[in-house]
Amino acid sequence: MKIKGVRFGFGSVVSLVIAYFIYLYSSSKGFTTIAFLAKAYLIVYLGIAMFIIILMAFAIFILGICKKRAKGKRKRVC
Repeated sequence: MKIKGVRFGFGSVVSLVIAYFIYLYSSSKGFTTIAFLAKAYLIVYLGIAMFIIILMAFAIFILGICKKRAKGKRKRVC
């Protein structure tokens, strides 16, 4: 099964680094609106990324439990 849409790669990391530097520069110069928008972008983007990572770790954990249970029982698989 191929899942389309959500990818977290090199472009995402570059985008986060640029947003962080925009936040640092705008907060040091006193541009509060730009600093707020950059900080909100970082919080939302990193929040979504952390949610996806936690969800994937939970799925791997559940699959590991199912495989351990299926080892002893040949007929029934989770």
